[in-house]
Amino acid sequence: MAVIAFVGIFIWIAAIGGLILLFVNVFIPTMQFSGRDRIPHDLPVYAGAQLTYASAFDSGLCTSVNASWSTGADQAAVLAFYRSALAVDPWAITNDVSRRGQQELDFVSDNGAKHREGALTIAPHTYDTGTDISVELHVPRSPTAGRSCVLTTAS
Repeated sequence: MAVIAFVGIFIWIAAIGGLILLFVNVFIPTMQFSGRDRIPHDLPVYAGAQLTYASAFDSGLCTSVNASWSTGADQAAVLAFYRSALAVDPWAITNDVSRRGQQELDFVSDNGAKHREGALTIAPHTYDTGTDISVELHVPRSPTAGRSCVLTTAS
């Protein structure tokens, strides 16, 4: 009888362990990168940067995309890349401001079909060398949205 109870407990522990592994290996990565396919293909990404997060959600006529990358490159090199890449048509930098050791570049893109607005933040890693890159981008989901998908930032 004790052996049967032990086997029953072992089965429950194995089932719970399996659910935890499933959650950690499938559900968390799925949520963490759920917006990967909504990142515009023409958005410049620093060479060698690793995507660490991507989400997207629809609200009204707009889609908001949030994504983060990490790179071992220093902040100055990453900043120089984005200042150059976001100054090439259809992209344009609308604001370039430094706050608390990080740089924020606000930008727009008018490619004829869509007006997109975003903010890109470049910051040093907290615990080691390297740089974190994050972007928040607002994209109209239909031609009728026009310029109603605007990014509002606090000054």
